[in-house]
Amino acid sequence: QFVVRTCHLDFRQGARLSDELNCHTYVSHISGACLFFEQTLEKHTQILVQLQTKLVYITQEGRPTRVPQNLRDALLTDPL
Repeated sequence: QFVVRTCHLDFRQGARLSDELNCHTYVSHISGACLFFEQTLEKHTQILVQLQTKLVYITQEGRPTRVPQNLRDALLTDPL
């Protein structure tokens, strides 16, 4: 399982509840037990919010462990 280690959010502009928004997510890289991904929240082509998040893969006991190769392969080849 993954847990969030850090999350940086850059808020640029708000939106209304009725606005149609697009969220784009991609894995930027995987290193050891860490997964780094970025997200943008857009209204039309205008970026409202950008996020950079670092997740850590952990065992059931809560200890960091290397992300399994099959999961690495899937995350780096399949769009989210």
